[in-house]
Amino acid sequence: MNSRPEKAVDIYSSNCNCAQAALAAFEDITGLSQDTALRLASPLGGGIGGMRLTCGALTGASIAAGMARGYGYAPSPEEKKAVNSLVQEFARNFKERFGAIDCASLLEKNERDGLTERPCARYVAGAVEILEKML
Repeated sequence: MNSRPEKAVDIYSSNCNCAQAALAAFEDITGLSQDTALRLASPLGGGIGGMRLTCGALTGASIAAGMARGYGYAPSPEEKKAVNSLVQEFARNFKERFGAIDCASLLEKNERDGLTERPCARYVAGAVEILEKML
């Protein structure tokens, strides 16, 4: 069986976006069907609607974090703080590893490094790997 990061890359390679791949790789934790996960994360790819804002791998995995450790209706301040802390630590770890959390900067870095292929599969695998260790 493939590892969770490998599963995410396989999903990404099937023409899904980065957010879809990151979220769908956690289906055993989220309880979401693959179809539901793919639909839910579909507008987040390419840095939210293709606008090159926050990396889709980060946003998709953040939804998985919310499904795993999130809160529901009328949360306490402590519950909110715990989820925010988890996602902030996740984003810090991602930025430490890849140098940025926004799609535009990640793609520009790829170009500066002289790489011609899109690096998104690497970011998808990395986001999933980082979050998996945190959960």
